[in-house]
Amino acid sequence: ESGLMKMMLIGLGKHKGASIYHRAIIHHSFDKIVQIVGKMVREKMPVAFGVATLENGYDETAQIAAIPAADFEAVEKELLIKAKEWCPRLPFHDVDLLIVDEMGKDMSGSGLDTNVIGRKRNDRRAMDGETPRVLRIFVRDLTEKTHGNAIGIGFAEFTTDRLVEKIDYHATNINAITGQHVSVAAVPMHFPTDREVLDIALESIGLIEAPDARVLWIKNTLNLGEVEASAAYLDKADMRDDLEILTGLRPLRVEADGNLPPFEIFSKAVGEKVIAGVK
Repeated sequence: ESGLMKMMLIGLGKHKGASIYHRAIIHHSFDKIVQIVGKMVREKMPVAFGVATLENGYDETAQIAAIPAADFEAVEKELLIKAKEWCPRLPFHDVDLLIVDEMGKDMSGSGLDTNVIGRKRNDRRAMDGETPRVLRIFVRDLTEKTHGNAIGIGFAEFTTDRLVEKIDYHATNINAITGQHVSVAAVPMHFPTDREVLDIALESIGLIEAPDARVLWIKNTLNLGEVEASAAYLDKADMRDDLEILTGLRPLRVEADGNLPPFEIFSKAVGEKVIAGVK
């Protein structure tokens, strides 16, 4: 939702503008601030037009629109409806454990796209009426391009020692303070290997036994064209005409070092992918 109106405040305002307006959000609605300040910016500055780009669920440019400055509000409301319809999303609404290979600023401004993980207004679980409803999140690593900025790691319940060792705390803390969302810089429970995390995570989902757990595994929150899913979803996926089951079931195995292989390597194992293909 980083549209033209927001970019006039946060983008053109750089660090100082971002800090001031995010602080104001604590006391006033974001919509109100964007409208008032956006109007003032266009009155004081020679903004002629803006170019809005919309992406589809596969990180591809779906639409480009040139908009006169005076029409920003009206047109952006229409474009936002399209953007939300095209937003990548998990194929199922209820998830006991979501495994994410990587997170970072290059994937989402919040590290993990809150529209994807269902924690847009609450760090720990979905609010009433919000989907998906993800009980536990396990993030395995940071992207190289995030350069240690682990903003958003506070959305997760579990992570690895290797991710924690890569955190640039200065960059992460500055980002959290500027955005007035300090809790998302908090480091969750972490362990040396994926196996240890999985053992603990699957014990924390209540009375559901591990073989029956609703587990989804994704590379990141930007690329959701293929999703690994546990056996608990098989019957539901079979009834969906917007999903394609690519291969049969297979065990979720860790490698000799106690870690899962990268998502893309596991998914390419011959004849062994589970469920994927959100159309």
